[in-house]
Order: sequence, then C-alpha cells, then structure tokens
Amino acid sequence: MLGFDSLTCYYILLQVVQWAVFYCWRNKMDLERPKRTNAPMKPKEIKGEKMELIVFTNNGQTYHFFEVTDFKPTTTGFSFTYTGKATGVTRKAVFNNTCTAGYALV
Repeated sequence: MLGFDSLTCYYILLQVVQWAVFYCWRNKMDLERPKRTNAPMKPKEIKGEKMELIVFTNNGQTYHFFEVTDFKPTTTGFSFTYTGKATGVTRKAVFNNTCTAGYALV
C-alpha cells in the first residue's frame, strides 16, 4: 500500500459515502422545492362559506363580524356580506386599506 493503514482507508471511504448521500439528498430536496417568486400573493375570493371576520383599524379599534360570506379583496380594500348578531339583518360592508391595519378570517 501507499502508506495508508486500513483505518484511514475506511475513514476516507466513510467521508466519500457521507458526501454522496448528502449530495443526493440535497438534489432531491431541490427538485421537490416549489419555485420561488417575488410576486405578491393575491388573496382568493371566498364565496358561500360562513366564517368570522375580525377587522383591525389604524386607530386601535377592533370589529368582529359573524356569519361572513362573499368575502372579496379588492384593489382598494375588501368587501363582504355579514349577518348582524343582534338584529339578524344581512348587510354588505366595504373597508378600504387606508383605514384598516389588517384583518383575520376565522
């Protein structure tokens, strides 16, 4: 041999196998990863499904709507239809993005 003992050969072989496994695993993970994009995500329109909506305003107020249907994000805000809890009357509401800090669909 060229001056290597058997333990050194096993160590080199182990390093090669570890590198090969890592390389194959890494390539497999790269193939399964979804394509990344910088395009903003557009919220989907939700129709027919009853849910709750919480709206947070810029001045710190919070509004809680029950039985929300037909939620539609628009370019200037969002709109939806809801049923009043106390009155039972169905109404349509529209919020613009300048007054709202955010919203949560529950």
